Amino acid sequence: MSFDSTLIAISSKLLKDGMQINKQGDKRFIKFSMAFSNVPIHSKIFTEQAFVSEDFALKELIKECPLSTDNILVFDRGLQAKSTFDEFSKKELTFVTRLNNYTRFETISNFEIIEKETERLIIEQDLEVRLFDKRSKKKQTFLRLIIAKEKESGELFYFLSNSKALSSKEIVEIYKQRWEIEVFFKFIKQNLNFSHLLSRNSNGIKEIMYMTLIITILLTVYKKLNNLKGYKIPKLKFANELEILIMKDIVLKCG
Repeated sequence: MSFDSTLIAISSKLLKDGMQINKQGDKRFIKFSMAFSNVPIHSKIFTEQAFVSEDFALKELIKECPLSTDNILVFDRGLQAKSTFDEFSKKELTFVTRLNNYTRFETISNFEIIEKETERLIIEQDLEVRLFDKRSKKKQTFLRLIIAKEKESGELFYFLSNSKALSSKEIVEIYKQRWEIEVFFKFIKQNLNFSHLLSRNSNGIKEIMYMTLIITILLTVYKKLNNLKGYKIPKLKFANELEILIMKDIVLKCG
């Protein structure tokens, strides 16, 4: 299950409630945070300044989301609080994320790497580590750090998980699946007009968000039933078929 956020901006003259990303700017932002697993599972709107940080926003979203120990939480580097990693481990929630390359850690042991390559990456190390928090205090929670290098550019990627069961390749591949939520955000912004606030009060914004998510779920079901890929073509086909069905109902109603 992937977790991420997207921001919608509007002039501060039109919206009083909202975050300021750049204090010098004249725009206010609303953050939409979502849990995604093929379809949207849970969503939350943030307007308070404190939730600019994903450490607060995503943690709040995950806390409200219905989860089981079978779920694997996948999120980006926005959530980096070591205390949150500890909390997930105490609740027996498995997570996969990326770690900032400059994060301090201590290596405890090395794990054997069975499969060393993915399509784009070479897995160089699979380590048991302990991270240091902002006060340079060493955390005691079990964590695995997988260090991989991109084949073409040589760029290093640090993947972090608290799983003892997953292989290093599985952890890397699971994180790759997080891209689906990025595609989802791009689709609703470009094709479902989600990049504009049609309403400027909190209740109206929530209603539009829920309507957008319902439409997306219907489109996703339609895609699967018709073996279609992407979102743009299924959206056009869905709209055309819906129009035909409506016309059919009107003709039948009129006799």
